[in-house]
Amino acid sequence: MITLNLLLPLKIKNFNSSEDYPIQIDRNENIIVNKLIYSSVENTIEEINIVLRKIIPNLQLKIEKQREEMLPDGSSNIIADFRSIRDEKPISLRYESEGIKRIVSILGVLIAVYNQSSVCVAIDELDSGIFEYLLGEILEVLSSEIKGQLIFTSHNLRILEKVDKKNIVFSTINPENRYIKFKYVKPNNNLRDMYLREILIQEQSEKLYDETKQSDIKRAFYRAGVNNEKR
Repeated sequence: MITLNLLLPLKIKNFNSSEDYPIQIDRNENIIVNKLIYSSVENTIEEINIVLRKIIPNLQLKIEKQREEMLPDGSSNIIADFRSIRDEKPISLRYESEGIKRIVSILGVLIAVYNQSSVCVAIDELDSGIFEYLLGEILEVLSSEIKGQLIFTSHNLRILEKVDKKNIVFSTINPENRYIKFKYVKPNNNLRDMYLREILIQEQSEKLYDETKQSDIKRAFYRAGVNNEKR
């Protein structure tokens, strides 16, 4: 939804509670916010900015009101634009990279799970679009100080060097036993190296990866090219 510019999920504190609101994006890529929660959205942006400026230097967010629309039920929506500001130069958030938009959308829930023991957050493909080094830095802070619970999936191997070994579960190719923890892990082991070694040697109870061969891949590329030339 974020990538397609359809919705921008934000965790908004409103009326002494905290709730996820999917902020709608219209066909002109403006955001639509009910007038009742508009001030809460502004406060949420300020909270996000406190963290954002520390992980992406010189970047800040601003919500800029464009106009107000009356709805048939008598309530009102605010049509606004999210702006990202770098070195005092504002541009619409819609023109930022997927990684920046993803960070903005999840920072609210990460702030909540960091500070509140009652919060559990689940994020699929957390690493999508986020710079590998920055991802590692954020996860190292969260894994050492978090009060709530964060569950996520990722394909990025840097995570294996930044998250406590006991908190990592690996996916397998066995549909009857899809997830396992590594056995024989010592405190001084590098889990990233162990994972790459396991793909080759297969010492654990389940296979993690369907084996591929470079020779087969080369032959497939060659055959595909030859077939194309014959047409």
